[in-house]
Amino acid sequence: LPADNHFIFTRRPCISDDYYQTYNRDNVTLVNIIDDPIQCITKDGINTKTKHFQVDVIAFATGFDALTGSLTSIDIRGRGGVLLRDTWKKGPRSYLGCAVAGYPNMLVINGPLSAVGLSNVVRSIESTADEIVNALVYMRKNNITTIEVTKEVEDDWIDQCSLVLAGSILKYATNSWYSGAN
Repeated sequence: LPADNHFIFTRRPCISDDYYQTYNRDNVTLVNIIDDPIQCITKDGINTKTKHFQVDVIAFATGFDALTGSLTSIDIRGRGGVLLRDTWKKGPRSYLGCAVAGYPNMLVINGPLSAVGLSNVVRSIESTADEIVNALVYMRKNNITTIEVTKEVEDDWIDQCSLVLAGSILKYATNSWYSGAN
């Protein structure tokens, strides 16, 4: 199972005790649907361009819209009634992956431009949640009713992320969940 179409770690590696052994089972066939695309689903299997595979069960792994999909699929509106999905049409923007300019009091855990793709997910969630709680406690103690990142701070964070990305292997992640190619 060589990674011949991407650099290692530009896609999330599978972590399992028996992941690779699964492919050595007699009842498992690995098919690269980029090289041999699915033509149709039949009553007893799948037809690819070159072969019919008889199957009992089909598990569809159709991808997902990581980091943004859960936010753009609902009606989130910021200042002036602007939809978040419209704000992000040219690509997601945020500060630390948890705040978006123009969307007051919207705090997100592990949103776009967060460390979620580069770290232990559980630890990232805990760290971000702690910082959000600290901000909310501070706001309550000081009678502050609105928290909002400025566009300038968001721009600085995006510049910092771009600088770090340029010096990392992730700049090659052009066909990865991390770059939005779901």
